[in-house]
Amino acid sequence: TPPVTTIEPAGVKVLSQSRPSLDFHSVDADNQLGVLEFCLSSASSPTGCTTFHEAAYDNTKTDDTLEVDLLRHLPEGITGETYKLVYHSKDKYMNQEQRKEEFVFVDNVAPQFRIRNRTTTTEDSTNFFVFLERLREPMSCSFTLSPVHPPGSSRTITADRNAEQKEARFDNLRGVIYDLNVTCTDEVGNENSETRTYTFDLEQSIDIVH
Repeated sequence: TPPVTTIEPAGVKVLSQSRPSLDFHSVDADNQLGVLEFCLSSASSPTGCTTFHEAAYDNTKTDDTLEVDLLRHLPEGITGETYKLVYHSKDKYMNQEQRKEEFVFVDNVAPQFRIRNRTTTTEDSTNFFVFLERLREPMSCSFTLSPVHPPGSSRTITADRNAEQKEARFDNLRGVIYDLNVTCTDEVGNENSETRTYTFDLEQSIDIVH
């Protein structure tokens, strides 16, 4: 008899930068397992699956689970599209189960944003306001400000996905040079991180908008 393969866990299947893989669990009542064969195609493709890829089970086992990185078999820049996954397993004697199909939601694009800031510096301190523009999807963001000169402790402010404005305010800064890291994560786990260095002139009163 051929193997029986399922994708675990059950439920909606999503592929993203943070979740590029699916787990295929196969059981054969009589023989050791051989290979998993699978194919991905856009659900809107008129031709469907044409190229199958192969992943090997442990051929000493009749019950095995494969974690397969499916995202590497897909093009970059997929911003929320449904793909059809066709798959089947074979045992070591090439007995093949009936092909199965599963729909998979694919989003492998990191969230996009533009960092803007307003800086007000007096003689001995700086007020630093950071905000994000050009957001195209829901995301949660963290703003981490780290003193470089002089060195000191970092401060982090977060904005969850429900926050209408992604922004952070750091007041009464006494240092001259700081690194700012902004990291945003979208709803399916794709992440984008950007770090910038800022220098504050504490010797004169200035008001700067970048």
